[in-house]
Amino acid sequence: MSTLELENIKHPDNSGNNLTLTSGGNVGIGTAPSSILHIKPPAFTDSIFTVDSTSTNVSQRINFSANGTIQSQIYDDAAQTKLFAVTNKHIAFGTNNTERMRIGSNGYVGVGTSTPLRKLHLADAGDTHIILQSTNAADNSEIFEIGAGANSASKVDLTFRTRLNSGSGGTEHMRITNDGYVTTPNQPGFQFWNNGSDFAISAGGKVTCFYAGDHN
Repeated sequence: MSTLELENIKHPDNSGNNLTLTSGGNVGIGTAPSSILHIKPPAFTDSIFTVDSTSTNVSQRINFSANGTIQSQIYDDAAQTKLFAVTNKHIAFGTNNTERMRIGSNGYVGVGTSTPLRKLHLADAGDTHIILQSTNAADNSEIFEIGAGANSASKVDLTFRTRLNSGSGGTEHMRITNDGYVTTPNQPGFQFWNNGSDFAISAGGKVTCFYAGDHN
């Protein structure tokens, strides 16, 4: 069997290398290749790489393998598009050369952490917040924010507050302290305390309601 050897195939007007096959086996389209496959389209070209099919019922896949074993794949058919880690590994997403989110091999999702401990785990070096917004509410009354942040004793409190549409300002409405107290900043003298079997409600420094023992 003969071998077809191609190298530096150019357009007939010799304006540039449309396809280059180097002696080392690298393939370049529109450029001299610096990797096994290197594509450099002309300016203002939207579609660089297309996988097409003559039938909408045919699934198409791009597989990433190691020694013949598929490790991960991009899969598409008429009903769905999937990004899969086929083997037991995580999938990471990042920006600015930094990992931002990870789906662990166990299905747990971590944002700001590479070791998520639950189905959804959010982490940050500072306070961590979740914003819930309803866009059909009145302007600057659309957002509720749930946050976790360190208090003056360096323990995490859970806070509930409103925010303006810009994500700033707003008012804190409730706080659950790390010690188990529930406080309402709008009623600074009000506290709810529960130790698992007894609970009390205090206002203005005085206990207004107290229950002890089994209340069933």
